Amino acid sequence: MDLNEDTAQNLADAGLDGAQIQSFMTLETDEMRIKFLRSHRMTLLGRIRSERKKLECLDFLIYKIRENRH
Repeated sequence: MDLNEDTAQNLADAGLDGAQIQSFMTLETDEMRIKFLRSHRMTLLGRIRSERKKLECLDFLIYKIRENRH
């Protein structure tokens, strides 16, 4: 894989910080890179799940408030 500025920008767009991008750029094999990216993906997925739970709590509160008005 050709690691260049486009790769670094894509990593930044994916939410990696400068230190993480530097770490990725030093990886020597595609297998190591894939493992690194999958790990970051799992981190992002965990955040999405956490935020979804917060949304569900807010939706429930909105529902309860509306229910009490009728």
